[in-house]
Amino acid sequence: MKRTKALRVFGLVILLAVVWFIAQSKIASAPYAYGEKPSFTVSSIAYKVKHFQADTEIRLIGAYQLKATGTDQLVGLSDLVYHKDKMGLLSDHGLWFEAEKRGDDRFEINNIIYLADHEGREWSDSEDIAFDKLSGQAYFAFERQNRLKVYDGNGKVLNTFRPSGLSGIDGNQGMEGLGIGNNDEGKTVLVIASEKGDFFLCPEFSSARIEKCQIINAPDLIPSGFRPVSLDALEEGDGWLILYRAFDIVSGLRTILVHAHLNQNDWRNQKILLRLEKGSLRDNYEGVSALKTQKGYEIALISDPLSTQSPPRLILMSWNMLN
Repeated sequence: MKRTKALRVFGLVILLAVVWFIAQSKIASAPYAYGEKPSFTVSSIAYKVKHFQADTEIRLIGAYQLKATGTDQLVGLSDLVYHKDKMGLLSDHGLWFEAEKRGDDRFEINNIIYLADHEGREWSDSEDIAFDKLSGQAYFAFERQNRLKVYDGNGKVLNTFRPSGLSGIDGNQGMEGLGIGNNDEGKTVLVIASEKGDFFLCPEFSSARIEKCQIINAPDLIPSGFRPVSLDALEEGDGWLILYRAFDIVSGLRTILVHAHLNQNDWRNQKILLRLEKGSLRDNYEGVSALKTQKGYEIALISDPLSTQSPPRLILMSWNMLN
């Protein structure tokens, strides 16, 4: 009798082990880590209009938060590319997300690119992205390594290098902002901004090499304590957007958005478009992206909250340049 009971218990244990193994096999073979395709929702947050201090040409469309499902990697956001129904998001953990709108407030993540180098080593501290419209290539700036990575339109890494001429910026004061666009003479150039506050102009560049970059004058209307975190080049003749951030114990996080035109060695026609320095809209904004419209631009800001418990924020605004 005891032997029969023991055999039954042993058989039950084996059965449970088989069931567990089958379940784990199904989970392991699922196409997504969480059993569902990664996505995120964009939902409105409460705010006070008086905390949106902007130029008269700027109108706030809305303030939102991003909440991801099916992935825990949508964190540390440092830049974005905004196209209404499509969005690209850069994480400073070395990840690039490509998402497309599915419904009123949900974006489905269709592609995640791990920004590895030629040897397959994954890098973190990816801070900004710039697209070369002529070649279709994407340039990523990595701050601590002070390196650029260039990818083709299919997500294949083409090159990794440090442009010459980037003097005096290392470690956590390295590459922070990156942009590719035209100067006032119509020439396509690459611009690098360091967290230290320096700007470098690279007039000759390609995925194969970047000729010596030269330091240029920084915008001179910037209040003390602010440092550049992101660049976005507008359409030809419309200038550039430069996102600045400041932080101190007394004032906390503050953000300003600047519009300026670039000539051969400095910035001109500078103007502060936006201030987020107090109240409900204040956050650690790290990236800016502008989308051309009939009357001007739609501008998006993305944040990387200091608290890991807070979701990233997205600020959308319209800029009527034709007024």
